[in-house]
Amino acid sequence: MKHLPERPNGKKEVIMLAAVTALCMLGDSMLYVVLPLYWREAGLSSLWEVGVLLSVNRLVRVPLNPLVNLWYMRSGGRSGLIAAVLLACVSTASYALEGFWLWLAMRCAWGLAWTFLRLGAFSLIVEVSDDSNRGQLMGLYNGIFRLGSLIGMMLGAVLAAWGGLQGAALVFAFASLLALFPVLFSIRPHFIGRPHGGSAEDDGGEGRCHNLRNRQWRARLGKIIFWRSRSAEWRIWRNGWVRTMLAGWLVAMCFQGMFAASLSRVIEEFHPVMLVGGLVLGPAVIAGIVQGVRWLWEPWAAPWFGTLSDRWGRNRLFVLTMAAFWTDERHGLSTLYVGIALVLSLVTAGWALGQRHVADRS
Repeated sequence: MKHLPERPNGKKEVIMLAAVTALCMLGDSMLYVVLPLYWREAGLSSLWEVGVLLSVNRLVRVPLNPLVNLWYMRSGGRSGLIAAVLLACVSTASYALEGFWLWLAMRCAWGLAWTFLRLGAFSLIVEVSDDSNRGQLMGLYNGIFRLGSLIGMMLGAVLAAWGGLQGAALVFAFASLLALFPVLFSIRPHFIGRPHGGSAEDDGGEGRCHNLRNRQWRARLGKIIFWRSRSAEWRIWRNGWVRTMLAGWLVAMCFQGMFAASLSRVIEEFHPVMLVGGLVLGPAVIAGIVQGVRWLWEPWAAPWFGTLSDRWGRNRLFVLTMAAFWTDERHGLSTLYVGIALVLSLVTAGWALGQRHVADRS
């Protein structure tokens, strides 16, 4: 099936969905900076509980991905985004409450919300793009929605310092609820499969091709997730899907997991106070600024890398990016805060390119 990049509202819908994602992830981004410092306000008893809460939302995505995919195949699209916004609002508001088990349940709910958002975004971009502009649209989406991480980390740290964790959580919960408006009025109801009641013959067989592609995609995903212990299945490790997923997993574990979750705690331990222009900045604000630098330049860096990947190819640019990252580390450029930001920019490029690999294979 050929996608139709000429649709006049395709790029607008991608931008609107990126804004929805940005609003929904404000509370989650805030936690990576604030929770390692304000964990007692959340009713937690030790730091290991902080690690569990910051990671469990990623763990639950593994079994939830195929289920959310089936939801989208049956519903068509918009209902999944509405569910994501409501789950994001409820889970963010719950950060004003106390108790490990309540937080654990709400972090799992946020993992479900994020799964709806990401699969919906990938599906919409695949629907409105082709090979000539898919990287650009994927980069545009990544760049815009990461502004939510920037605002969540920096503003969340300031709000928590002024009004505590509870006040920051309620402000961001209200902001995430505003994402319902672009979902209802700016994004098409159906962007996966065909709307119910449609006929495959209406487009000269195009619907049959689309359904065949969906069946092939689900079969391939099933082979990866539901492993069967047969000798032939060992060949799956030579499959491009597995290599792409493994690379994305390693990058996410190191930088979106370990680095993001521990930075504010490390700053509190070794550099607890910074004086800038007569202002005393605490560790939460410092960590928010350091991590926010990456999200600040991603709105222009991600589309640029996406355009380069459309022109040069995903594999070539990914290898060059990882080589630049390795060179940066060997020469010790990441010893200062600016160096950390440079490293994160290279990770931004590599992570975005990995997502475009997935979109190309879908």
